[in-house]
Amino acid sequence: MHIVIAPDSFKGSASAIQVAEAMKRGVQEIDPSITVDLLPMADGGEGTEEALAVALEGKTVSVSTCDALRRKIDTTFTVIHDDTVVIECAKCIGLPMLAERERNPMNASSYGLGVVVREALAIGYRKFIIGLGGSAVNDGGIGLLTALGYTFTDAKGNELEGNGSDLFQVAAVDSSSRDERLSEATFIIANDVTNTLCGKEGATAIYGPQKGVKEEDITRFDEALACYAKLFEKREADEPGAGAAGGLGFAFLQLGGTMQPGAQLIAKESKLLKRIRRADLVLTGEGQSDEQTLFGKAPYVVAQFAREQKVPTVLLSGSVTGNLEALREVFAGVFSTVMQPMSLRDAMENAEQSIVEMTKNIIHFYRQSI
Repeated sequence: MHIVIAPDSFKGSASAIQVAEAMKRGVQEIDPSITVDLLPMADGGEGTEEALAVALEGKTVSVSTCDALRRKIDTTFTVIHDDTVVIECAKCIGLPMLAERERNPMNASSYGLGVVVREALAIGYRKFIIGLGGSAVNDGGIGLLTALGYTFTDAKGNELEGNGSDLFQVAAVDSSSRDERLSEATFIIANDVTNTLCGKEGATAIYGPQKGVKEEDITRFDEALACYAKLFEKREADEPGAGAAGGLGFAFLQLGGTMQPGAQLIAKESKLLKRIRRADLVLTGEGQSDEQTLFGKAPYVVAQFAREQKVPTVLLSGSVTGNLEALREVFAGVFSTVMQPMSLRDAMENAEQSIVEMTKNIIHFYRQSI
């Protein structure tokens, strides 16, 4: 018997690789003879780099950069296929890297992400996959572009540093000094959201508050982003995904980037379809499942690939809410790891062991039914 294990992370509890390893333990505690193929998944946000690194045995490269507050840090990117760089913005300008009291998009900048891109260009890489998600910024990518040689000035011609607060002063952009190597570069933006840059469904309105934007400042920030976007020749503000990661989607579109749903990208790069062809069963999962799971989330993508090969997919999640019938139309089984009353904190702290135990139940039942 052969099982493909392809879960997303249980956010706040376990990474995708930790979830996959827990599922593997559950399988092999029931029957050590079962072979398993681990394929951690992601939607394009946090975990994208790790998923591709594991699936494709990527090479890790260390670089020095700065966090969202421009403090010096060391981070890494991954190289796959020997020529493609995978960068996860959350690893250099991530929100979890800042203390609660430090979270203020006026002070935050995407400059550090630009430095990582610049370092990769200097090494000689020209193909990029950028995982957007989990960022601390709402700067429209002004910091990223500044690091890559763009010059932003205020109404008096003073050069700006590329922080979130500069959105309220910027009056002109000059790309004449941008890094020449960008003309040879291609950017694929692995993304899990379709928000535009501005408006009711834009970067600030939807994600600004969790990054520290005050309720009374949302409209002001949104208007500043709209004015900023008009400075560019490419009017990409209304493109789906332009509002991803505080407007970084918009900035990468200015660099000629193309948007791709993150889970689809990982499935393609890791040859998920080929790997599922040999499987008798597929296990997937995520922290919380509901109707939104069916809108391109990683477990849904996995199930669709498995359906093509007529291989059943079982969904195992931290919690399952909403329309269960809709989920059962896609998955052969839908299970929660929570088997008894407990607090959210306890559920999160014991997530991995709960995954092991529920996986054991699933495998035991499956073996009895075939």
